[in-house]
Amino acid sequence: MSVFDSQGEQVAVFLDNKIPVYKFADVVYDAGMYFNYAFLVVEKNSFGQSVIEKLRAERQYLNMYKMKTFDDRGKKKYQIGWITTSVSKPRLIQDFKEQFEKSLILINDSQTLEEMKIFVEADGKMRNQRGDDLHDDLVIASALGVQGLKCGKWYL
Repeated sequence: MSVFDSQGEQVAVFLDNKIPVYKFADVVYDAGMYFNYAFLVVEKNSFGQSVIEKLRAERQYLNMYKMKTFDDRGKKKYQIGWITTSVSKPRLIQDFKEQFEKSLILINDSQTLEEMKIFVEADGKMRNQRGDDLHDDLVIASALGVQGLKCGKWYL
């Protein structure tokens, strides 16, 4: 989890790959409330859907990102949470890279900065290197935070 203030400064980070989903949802809720009912951008893939459901159903936390998608008939709909796909992930990383390079965001966490080093540009696209010791969780969390900043919704 990576938290940004309205000016684009990273003000908090949480990383624990061994925490159960229900406890992580509590951490996200507590952080959201601590930061003034912050706008949350939760990745919907995998366990993220459980986090979203717990936040909404058990905690009534509604201030969350909604991603525009289209159904089979081409009708626009909005789904809560960021859906990472082969199309959305490059955009996610590219937006993050641009905001960082233009100094529109400030990354204060050294571990996030270390994770950023595993991303390489090849054929005009950003991708992360693969390997057992190479993780990108904080980069993805920060990139999701950038998407929240781009929405212009914050209450700090």
